[in-house]
Amino acid sequence: MDELVVPNTPRGKPGGKNEELDLGEIVRLFLRHKFLLAFLVITAVITASLEHLSFPSFRVIAMISVANSDNSYTQALTSRLTGAAGGGVLQADSYHEVPEKYFQHLASFDYFLSVAKAVHQSKEFETLNPDLFLRKTLIESLRHRVKKFLFHEDADVNHTFSDDRLASILTGWLTFGKSGTDNIVVTATTSDPALTLFIINIAADSAVKYITEHEVKELNEGGSYLKVQLDEAEREIKNTDALITDFKRSNQLVSMDMAQGDSNTLAVGLRHQLEDVDITIAENNKLLKHLANSQRLQLAEVSKEDQAANTKSKYGIGHKIVDLERENQYLEARRETVKRVLDELMRNQDPHMEQRIFDLRKKVELQYSLYQELKKQTFQVEMERIFVQNRVRFFEKARDFNVVRSLTLNKKILIAVVIAFLIGGFGAYLWELVVPRIKNRYDLDDLNTIYLGGIPDMSRVPSVQRVFVNAVTNKKGQIDRTGAILCRFDIDSPSAMAFKHIRTRILHLSERSGGHDQIISVHSAQVGEGKTFISANLASCIAHLKRKVLLVDCDLRRGTTSEIFRTKSLVGLSEVLSAEEKFGAVVKRNVLPLLDLLPSGRNNQDATEMIASGRFAELLEDLRSIYDYIILDTPPVIVVPDSGLIAQHADMVLMLADCNSSIKENLSTAIETILNLKQKRIYSILNRLEGSRQDYVYVVPDRILEARIGRKSAAVEPVSMSGSGFPPPKQGS
Repeated sequence: MDELVVPNTPRGKPGGKNEELDLGEIVRLFLRHKFLLAFLVITAVITASLEHLSFPSFRVIAMISVANSDNSYTQALTSRLTGAAGGGVLQADSYHEVPEKYFQHLASFDYFLSVAKAVHQSKEFETLNPDLFLRKTLIESLRHRVKKFLFHEDADVNHTFSDDRLASILTGWLTFGKSGTDNIVVTATTSDPALTLFIINIAADSAVKYITEHEVKELNEGGSYLKVQLDEAEREIKNTDALITDFKRSNQLVSMDMAQGDSNTLAVGLRHQLEDVDITIAENNKLLKHLANSQRLQLAEVSKEDQAANTKSKYGIGHKIVDLERENQYLEARRETVKRVLDELMRNQDPHMEQRIFDLRKKVELQYSLYQELKKQTFQVEMERIFVQNRVRFFEKARDFNVVRSLTLNKKILIAVVIAFLIGGFGAYLWELVVPRIKNRYDLDDLNTIYLGGIPDMSRVPSVQRVFVNAVTNKKGQIDRTGAILCRFDIDSPSAMAFKHIRTRILHLSERSGGHDQIISVHSAQVGEGKTFISANLASCIAHLKRKVLLVDCDLRRGTTSEIFRTKSLVGLSEVLSAEEKFGAVVKRNVLPLLDLLPSGRNNQDATEMIASGRFAELLEDLRSIYDYIILDTPPVIVVPDSGLIAQHADMVLMLADCNSSIKENLSTAIETILNLKQKRIYSILNRLEGSRQDYVYVVPDRILEARIGRKSAAVEPVSMSGSGFPPPKQGS
């Protein structure tokens, strides 16, 4: 027979395997393991309730406020003072939120040790019951019992509490967090409300003292360091002043500005003075020459009578000439002096002395800058000390009405249920990894079968519900199974449409083989995977095409096909194979139009031997000439060997798998069993395929067909014919 692989790609990645784990797959995983999940959820609810009653925990919080320049006048004042001093790393304005170092202080064991000492010093500690300090949570109790059982250690024997032991207990009771930007939240959780209130107030007060002490200690250490550095800077400045004095004395300098280190600048100034003197002398000489000429001309033109009158004028010009000559003499003397100084300066110029003066000046500048910075830092430390004394304070003290249960019973149950679902889901996922199940057509392809199609989950079909879900019994107390035949009256229903698709593929395969595929056996690996349901509906669906069909119940141990068609018969295939009855006497003709039924007969313990006998093969060969198609409903392959023997005589072997229920390894074993007996291609059908029934809603809905089926079933009665011999020849198809 030619192979035929019919593509039936599910929604998802086209032409490939959809590996995405969507929400629907998770829900189906939970439904497949609903009993495990129900057990875990019930256990979680009971455990949460017992834990809530047996191990109570009470919680209360206290607030510690951290002041800054935004919410405290003192901090604002110190912030302005430090800002006026020039700013620095210790400015108060930088504290706009709780520093992380505060939480590091509170997480240290020294802090819990200080709280333990404060608890021991309190008068209320003597009135408390010591057992309150020994109560544990559920996890702590279990850990304590395990340690006691394995190592024979019992820490609760000694009821005396040292500071270290009490501090260790407090580390599990106290937690710290941040509220906003300027508050520290202290949370205490114990097994007694009075103890919780007592511990929280002492812990918060100790936290304020502990943080303040550490801050003051750090500032004192910083102030001491600054004082040492300031004294060192003062000594360096004094040493540098003495060094400069010795340098000026050794070089005979009155000032560092007159030293030869400034010779270049001084030389430039002296040259400028020489130029000014030369210019002034030249101008004076020009003026003297002009005045002398003016005096001679004036004397030649004036008469003797007027000379006496011009004596005063003459005296004035001569006086100017005398003054200019004196000034020139002074300038000449000054020029000689400047030249002599300039020459001496250039002769005595020393580059090493100039560098030495530069180094001394730079050293003085750096020392004075460091000194000024240290003075600023010292002032800021003093301001910071005032700031720290009032920065951390106990803002809100805990009261009796603030004590509450740490978690309500509803929250504990909710958390327990969520954990149960997580554990159950993870366990179910691991279980399915260890024991894989058939989930889609690709799992069947992995087993080297040809996939014909899938049957959707019919559990919501009303007629099927009355058979398998909410069983309806008749007056005699027997279950009415006639609703399992979805193709009984109307094959155009959405529920029957899946069988039409499979029927079409089977007929196509039969035509390709030349019409020789008449005998079709339906198999499954385990019990309860829907063989009888599929066989009956497939036979009914083929009969609707005017083909003569025979449905044979080959399960000689637990045959139930006759119950679906309302036929009462104590004889069937067993009696035919044992030659007690003839085929014509036991076959139930026209249980549906063109559909005959051969029941299984009485339960027989020698079923395997009867199937293996030649009588079964002869019977099938004789029936080929009477029926167009023969559907064989077989027992489970793994349970009994009958199914493999029946497959030897079938033209087409259909292997049925229950979606999300059939174990892949069992199905593989069943296929291998059949292939060992009959080397033939096996076709597969996936039953109870979830979410695929919606593909057939185009046709008449089931709810409309229910009334139609009810009316027709009242008018049609099953026909039971008995007689000898074979049925009449096949009707035209």
